[in-house]
Amino acid sequence: MSQSDWVGGLPPTAPFKDIRNQRSATAERKAYLLRELGDLINKVPPLIMSSGIERTREWRTAREAAAKIAGNSRSSVNDLTRAITNMKRFS
Repeated sequence: MSQSDWVGGLPPTAPFKDIRNQRSATAERKAYLLRELGDLINKVPPLIMSSGIERTREWRTAREAAAKIAGNSRSSVNDLTRAITNMKRFS
């Protein structure tokens, strides 16, 4: 007997919604930018490792904002580019 049996079943899941009217070239560009942004988010730059607390706090704030943009499926190419530029200033 699993927990879902006596609790009332599994919660309903939302059906997948595809973003329509998106050109394949735009989708490929967004995928490339998301990959680049993901690499910047997941690696701490050497400058941050050797800097003070204020610089580290700035980087963490920028990282959280970039992660939010990367996690949003409706982020535009411009949003992703701005987030990448913002993260590259710490490199």
